[in-house]
Amino acid sequence: MTKKQITDDNSFRDYLNAICLNSLFEHARGLMFPDLIIQIILKHEYMYADCFKSDFIDKSIQPKDYNKELLETSLESIPEEELVELMCELFSKRLMINTIIECTDKYAREDIIYNQNFWRENRVCGIDLN
Repeated sequence: MTKKQITDDNSFRDYLNAICLNSLFEHARGLMFPDLIIQIILKHEYMYADCFKSDFIDKSIQPKDYNKELLETSLESIPEEELVELMCELFSKRLMINTIIECTDKYAREDIIYNQNFWRENRVCGIDLN
């Protein structure tokens, strides 16, 4: 298989589906910046209630007060690392893969493949992929 085939959308989707969820989240951590994470959360209304129930957002907000503007303000005040942790709690594997595909080009995809192979060989992150 050539690099071109591995980095096209369908082949790369298959590749991402084949790796474990922990590795997928590690790749997403390097690709998804706070603005993108917030944008994705705000795009998917089904995540709103879970966001407000998370440990990262002010607990004084009542369910009747949930709304997009309040959520956006709350998300923007969360430190970057906590926002990434919230992403790990909320995003499904499918959403993660779709987002990685949308925000990567051929070269970023090659970097992901290289890093994944490096992790596999060195068994970092406590993940034994063999």
